[in-house]
Amino acid sequence: MGSRFFFFTDPSLLAPQTADQAYGPAGTTANGKDQFRVTDRHDRLSPSDVLPAVAVCDGVLCAQEADDGTLSLILKPSEAPPFEFPVVSYFLYKGVAKTSLLDGDAVLDVTASGATPFTKRIAVEWKKQNGALTGSSAALGLDRDANFVDGTTAGPVFTDTDPIDHLFRYPHPTVQLPLVAAGEVIGSFQSGCGLEIVLQRLGYEPRLAQARRAENEVSVATLPASNGGVAWQPDDHAFFSHWHEKEQVLAYLDPCAFFGAFVQSGLSRASATGSSSKIKGHEVYGDVLSSFANRNVAYLDIRNNYGYSYNLFGLYTDTIRFVASGSQTHDLDFRAGSWPIRRLTIADVPGVKRRSVQRTKLALPVGQSVAPAVLVSTGFVTRLRAEPPKFKTPTIEAAIAADPFYPPFRLGFAATEDGGQTVLSCTYTRVNVYEKPRAGQPAGGPLDVAGGHYLDGVFRPRALQLGPNLGGHSLRFEIYHEEVFVDLESVDGPTYASSVGVAEDSHHIILFGLPHYFLPSTSGRGQRQPLPSWANSSTGDAVDFLTRLTRTFRFTDIAKQPITPDGSANDVDTLIVSHEPSILHNPVADTNSIEDYCLIVLDKPDHEALLVEVAADPAVLSALPGFLTVEAVQAKQDSARGVDYTQVTLRHMGYALGNGNKTTRHSTPLTPRVYEHANP
Repeated sequence: MGSRFFFFTDPSLLAPQTADQAYGPAGTTANGKDQFRVTDRHDRLSPSDVLPAVAVCDGVLCAQEADDGTLSLILKPSEAPPFEFPVVSYFLYKGVAKTSLLDGDAVLDVTASGATPFTKRIAVEWKKQNGALTGSSAALGLDRDANFVDGTTAGPVFTDTDPIDHLFRYPHPTVQLPLVAAGEVIGSFQSGCGLEIVLQRLGYEPRLAQARRAENEVSVATLPASNGGVAWQPDDHAFFSHWHEKEQVLAYLDPCAFFGAFVQSGLSRASATGSSSKIKGHEVYGDVLSSFANRNVAYLDIRNNYGYSYNLFGLYTDTIRFVASGSQTHDLDFRAGSWPIRRLTIADVPGVKRRSVQRTKLALPVGQSVAPAVLVSTGFVTRLRAEPPKFKTPTIEAAIAADPFYPPFRLGFAATEDGGQTVLSCTYTRVNVYEKPRAGQPAGGPLDVAGGHYLDGVFRPRALQLGPNLGGHSLRFEIYHEEVFVDLESVDGPTYASSVGVAEDSHHIILFGLPHYFLPSTSGRGQRQPLPSWANSSTGDAVDFLTRLTRTFRFTDIAKQPITPDGSANDVDTLIVSHEPSILHNPVADTNSIEDYCLIVLDKPDHEALLVEVAADPAVLSALPGFLTVEAVQAKQDSARGVDYTQVTLRHMGYALGNGNKTTRHSTPLTPRVYEHANP
């Protein structure tokens, strides 16, 4: 499977990268801005070298003109790497020479010098449809610039503030963006080269301005060392806002870590002529990573219940602890690098190197649980298969009284030998720590989202929106692989890490949570839940979303059952999930049950009213997170039908500016109610 993924250029032509070209923290500017470079840049080894731009994987391509006169190529992948990894939304190739693809406003003709199989394919198809090649740059998406209008909107369709995804979702009347195959040469860089890897992350949708700049950095105002001589507190507004703004770097990935993830499974490379060869796993460090400044950096990304960095809400100390055999420990300040992801070197990770893995243990600071659940996602694998549960969801023993850390669990980082020294080989590891609140738990901090209902904090309604329906589709839905925590033990259900999504059909907006990985619990199971193959989609099919959802479950059906809520004259449809009797169906062991899903179904007017009520609350700080929570659950009865049901009153939990420049939780009452039928 690794052969389907290619390095983005010819690695043999790259000069050693300098520190000021590398992805990562880039110091502080003279005007007081912390900088984080997300464009990873490289020079060519010789001025005469021509660096090819190579498709990392299969996907769809769109080009945009950059502010330095070069092209940015946007590759939207159609496949994921063969290991557990953050979902990549786009590969952005920076500094591509126009002349490697174009002659004026036309794609290079078949007989042109420098034409490649990629440009020849586009030229042939264009001439078949249009005759002359004039204007064929539109086949690459270059007509979709900031001035593009089509009469369907009040102004330009592709402004700098619009999402990059508009380029790919737009139903162009005459042009379809080209498909590319892994390893295909899709252009050549003008001199040096740049690459950005943009991850899918809820609430952090990349904008077209990013594609139209030659280089990109995240810039956040520097935080003073103290709050007027007093140590910062988690709820100080300047402190919380500063760290929340820095969360945006978690929507990017160091290309060195991406390609380093193939250090044990192998990678492919292509030359400017299009010839390709396989790089064996043990050769990836020397043949590919050796030109990267970050080759000996491992990234540790620790997240909380809601998909944010683990201590954004101030529930812990910032200190984590690595533990080696015996009593050897090494404490690290997770925020010491001034960004919400920890860069590690071999000196930070005491342990033992066995084969190509530095084996250690990680202890996390005690929070709100006797023992939290943990989900480990590693950016490299020793074999191309699912990670065993003992490594994916390691068991954490109960916290020991007076110990500031939970008992440690096993963790491994890719390692190798370089110059006679053991070093880390650049990879990415994410650890989700899921708090399971308990009776008598420590008091939650002033920013804590946790509540008493399993729905609290699962959905972020302001972020879970689909945007304009450019294609006029009857059914649309999007799933975000956020791995938020859903705990259904209180209703005799499983506990799992959930992807969250939003769907729109002709009548409803549905917020839903899909099990991604079941966590150990007393009522559930600890095994992988495969995501549906239709994860992100839009269609003209008029079928409603819930009907389509149930088609993926062989023995499951959803039926609508009307009730008349107490105090209302109108009927409301509730949902009943039923399983057909079958010798093949076991409701206890079934690994794909819709009853494990979290669903909030709202009529479109109710969903719009919910958003309007939140937007109209002047106290809500719109730049900070906001979550749906449950205010009240009431048992009710439809007396006319003799049917029991539950009425759920929702509220929006966001943040406001309180006295003393403190950030405080702020609750906005919501008018729409949701109802749950008492299944017979």
